[in-house]
Amino acid sequence: MAKQIGIFIYPGFQPMDVTCAYDCFTEASSRAKNANKPAPYTVSLISETTAPVTSANGITLLPHQTLDTVERLHVLILPGGEGSRELIKQVNVINALTVIAKRVDKVASICTGAFILAALGLAEHRQIATHWRFAQQLQQCFPNCVVNEKALFVAQDNIYSSGGLSAGLDLTLHLIEQDLGTQEATSIAREMVMYMRRPGNQSQYSEPLILQTKTQGKLEKLTEQIIKHIQQDLKVSDMAAFVNMSERHFRRELMRQTLMSPKQMLEKMRLEYARDLLVTSAGLVEQIAHNSGFNSADVFCRRFRQHFGVRPSEYRVRFG
Repeated sequence: MAKQIGIFIYPGFQPMDVTCAYDCFTEASSRAKNANKPAPYTVSLISETTAPVTSANGITLLPHQTLDTVERLHVLILPGGEGSRELIKQVNVINALTVIAKRVDKVASICTGAFILAALGLAEHRQIATHWRFAQQLQQCFPNCVVNEKALFVAQDNIYSSGGLSAGLDLTLHLIEQDLGTQEATSIAREMVMYMRRPGNQSQYSEPLILQTKTQGKLEKLTEQIIKHIQQDLKVSDMAAFVNMSERHFRRELMRQTLMSPKQMLEKMRLEYARDLLVTSAGLVEQIAHNSGFNSADVFCRRFRQHFGVRPSEYRVRFG
């Protein structure tokens, strides 16, 4: 019998959170039907009433069921969106969702849907993921939760939560993998033209992106210049010259804005660059070390393991 998937929509929901999950589950069912197998899922949109629901960007969807009429669900999906923080103030809606959540096998939030998950009391003393930009606000609103601002998604018992937007896709595929296996989940990811399937313990953001969001003024173009010259034996004087600063001023500003020394920042950039090469190329580890600016493959492997917890070859097997 098909598992019933319910996606709750409300004014100000994030369309991508809804459609990514919807598409993955329905794709799994379409593939099964094409193979003359029973559909594994039936997906429906649930809302407070049957009235059209307008998303944060103006897209309007029609719910299939209401909170009062929904029957058996196996999975309840709580998408994020601008309206999530307002929704948790609506006691009648939260109460109705709480009743439904107690009857389902799994509850999953996407992005700021974590606020709704927490409002239902399902994240008490649990680790919970959300979009990194809203992690502090979520922690302040629900101090009994353990907010993980880095993880793509977190799974504890039957409660699931993910970071922003595309991380919801990773979480949905994880749920499908639990039901249908790795091969089917990977095939669906390929059908969705995903670059790669990512496990929950992957970071929501990369080191270059972190630096780009932290640096200001003359340092704004630093990451771009480092990537452009990543293979070179870069000195502090080279990096200072990239941004037209003296070495002394460069060191001081970099530490002030990123809390890293030039050496620390450069090594993190090289390791992040190498990590991308491991999953996007077939080059040998020695070649990747060279292309990332490391003088020695041994040094590269040692630093990589210290930073990511696994050897480069193991990382490629897991995530490549």
